[in-house]
Amino acid sequence: MKQNKIILLILIFFNCFVSQAQNCTIKDVLEKTIIQDVKYSESKEDVNLESVLRYDQHEFIGFIGHKKKRLRINFTSIIIDDETKKLFFVKGATTVRNTNLRSFSGSFTVKNHFVFLEPIDDYAINKKGKYGFSILEYTLAEDPRLCFTGTFNGKILVCWYKDEEGNTTYCDLFDGYDGSRNYQFIGTWTSYKTNNSSICNWGQYRIPCSGDLDVGASEFMPNPKYNNVGWGDYVP
Repeated sequence: MKQNKIILLILIFFNCFVSQAQNCTIKDVLEKTIIQDVKYSESKEDVNLESVLRYDQHEFIGFIGHKKKRLRINFTSIIIDDETKKLFFVKGATTVRNTNLRSFSGSFTVKNHFVFLEPIDDYAINKKGKYGFSILEYTLAEDPRLCFTGTFNGKILVCWYKDEEGNTTYCDLFDGYDGSRNYQFIGTWTSYKTNNSSICNWGQYRIPCSGDLDVGASEFMPNPKYNNVGWGDYVP
């Protein structure tokens, strides 16, 4: 019952900003990533996500719009706000369909931390410390002086491990789950010119809620039907 309430809380946060174009929910991302039958609860402990978010900030793969145009996104700078420890100032660049390179700046804001109440894999059974995940909000703004620009808004799901000394690191241990689905972004892109929003998701190794775009088994592999929107030269 408590776990259901937590999921409902996450969904309320998430649905506050997602447009009607976004059919996927954060619950879908959770279930695809790690959350199936593992119990967890919300945590009020401080979790420093600086090293987690900086784990690998280059060349995320994603798509934008219902046609699933290829989106490349790189974070060139992720700096924590030393005062709050819950705000990160970020910079980077995007490329759509292998053209239109655009820089952006914005922020990540930590909203909730959750800890697992049982081991998430066999290796973790004898490992001290805590495994968990966090939900963040992101807002990224492209240069309004350039054409085909706008703002990205959404949620981030990222998993972590916190040792006995309180050091937090990126977590990639998932026995029976798809660990490649860690560090997931789900949200929208809104055009400055038209104010219209499009679904826009990306991730580190897999793209959340990508539907028939991803036909890979153990790793992401784009469906050949999308070759004409930038995926034709994709190399894993």
